[in-house]
Amino acid sequence: MNVFWHELKAHRKGLIWWSLGMFLMVYSGMAKYGAYKASSVDVTKVFGAIPKVVKAVLGMRDVDLSTAIGFFVILFIYLIVMAAIHASLLGAGVLTEEELDRTTEFLFAKPISRVQAVIAKTSAALVAVTTLNVVTTVSSVVFVSAYNKDAPVTREVLILMGGLYLAQLLFLSAGLAAAAIVQNPKRAAAVVSAYLFGTYFISLWLDITEKAQWLKYLTPFKYFDAAAIVKASSLDPVYIAISAILTTVLIVLTFVFYQRRDLNV
Repeated sequence: MNVFWHELKAHRKGLIWWSLGMFLMVYSGMAKYGAYKASSVDVTKVFGAIPKVVKAVLGMRDVDLSTAIGFFVILFIYLIVMAAIHASLLGAGVLTEEELDRTTEFLFAKPISRVQAVIAKTSAALVAVTTLNVVTTVSSVVFVSAYNKDAPVTREVLILMGGLYLAQLLFLSAGLAAAAIVQNPKRAAAVVSAYLFGTYFISLWLDITEKAQWLKYLTPFKYFDAAAIVKASSLDPVYIAISAILTTVLIVLTFVFYQRRDLNV
């Protein structure tokens, strides 16, 4: 339990800054929508002239940009990337910090097993990820609803935030697995970052081209495609299942490999 509280305390500052960043991202994004709405500019026409490649990068696909929820769909891609970065780096960091700080002997000199250490550290990381999601969810519901008073959109926002949470859990487990499997603790963050941005660019490529659509099953950013989720008003059960299976497998790999690895002291 001491390890759990230690991890929460050690990462609280970072969590505060990340939460503030997500809050400001939602606020500034929806404020920009409010500015467009208040002006005489035809948002749909302006963004309609943007090239397909740029639209893919900005997440502008099959959405009505004249509505608050449509504009939020564009904002969501940035939110999920930010949340994924936070979760993956946190996962990699909580299991490698003692090795990087040369305090491994201090931790395992205590009456605590490696399994107990992983459980405590994973639990603390899960609390941090959940807190970030709650802050993002509350901010999104408040600001999107404020700019969309004519029709309730709380349900759509909550569904998107559910998808965001599943993505956070997946990338958190990827970070943990990378930290447990990669022998050099300095490379764990680089490995999980490569996975994150690699899958993100695959997602962008699939938005630009119609080729190799089977690749969508390899990138979590396609599991929680905001435009598709809002259009269907639900998360795809297939992607939920894939996400759950991957998360479970990565967590199991974390426990298995962390017990076997040679820790740097």
